[in-house]
Amino acid sequence: MVKLAQSVLLAVSSHPELFKKEYFKFIRWMPASEVEGFTRWCLQTFDVELLRLIGILS
Repeated sequence: MVKLAQSVLLAVSSHPELFKKEYFKFIRWMPASEVEGFTRWCLQTFDVELLRLIGILS
């Protein structure tokens, strides 16, 4: 699940609204044990402004 989520988010990262929709969809579907690592990967991979825009960072 994480590999699929990563590839989808990489593909839609230039579209903030779609990125937000996909991010939260994957978070709902993932087992709780994978969410922390996935979110950490997002923080390391994507621009801070994008993550603030969609509500991952404040």
